[in-house]
Formats: sequence, structure tokens, C-alpha cells
Amino acid sequence: MALSDVAVPSQISINRAEQTAGTVAVDTIGSGSVFIHQIYINNTLNTTSVYLKLYDSGSSVTVGTTDPDFVFPCAGSSVAEFGIHPGASFGNGIKAAVVTDPGTAGTTSPTSDVSYVIMYGSAEAPGTGA
Repeated sequence: MALSDVAVPSQISINRAEQTAGTVAVDTIGSGSVFIHQIYINNTLNTTSVYLKLYDSGSSVTVGTTDPDFVFPCAGSSVAEFGIHPGASFGNGIKAAVVTDPGTAGTTSPTSDVSYVIMYGSAEAPGTGA
């Protein structure tokens, strides 16, 4: 697994977390209160759908037992992109995992690499009145 998390110069505080080999193993992205602004999933190496599970948690999560706060689908042999305005709030940081089954119970890793990018920051997008 290769998770990188870097700051991106912009008008609001934005980070870009990229995982090039997402699996059922949980990645920790950011800490404390953050907002997710955009998600990109690349599942072109698999013929079956995958699901990016996101958890609002500052402590450990157990994939298959812990209820995810968000689940983002990506069909087989394709990419998916999700824009979230003004941003989905995570109060305790982000935990992420990629599996082949939707919902809480899914625990199977994809057969081939799935990459994902999460753009997140410490504030909502401008113009939201927040």
C-alpha cells in the first residue's frame, strides 16, 4: 500500500490523500475535524464493483463490524468521481477501506489494485455561510 497525504495550495486549506492500492486494510487520513470535498476512485483493473467505505473515527475501526458513515461505489473497469459541496463533515478524522461488497458486512479486498484520491480540508467550501 502506498498512501500519500500532501497539502495543496488553494484558497481554502486542502489536502490530497492518494492511495494507490486500496484494500480492506484501513487507512487513516487526516485527524480531528475535517471536510471531504471530492473523491475519485479508479477501479479499471477489476471487472467487479468496489466500494470505498469512509468512517468518521479517531480510533480504530473494524471493517465488517463498524458501520461506515459513507460508502462510495465504483463499477468494475471504470472510474467514479464525487463532488461534495460544501463538504462532508468528519469530526474525528477519516478512516478508509476498499472492499467488494457494499454495506457494513463487506470485508473482501479487490482482486487487483484500486486507487483513490480524497480531497479534504479543515473548512467548508467558500460561499457556504459557515
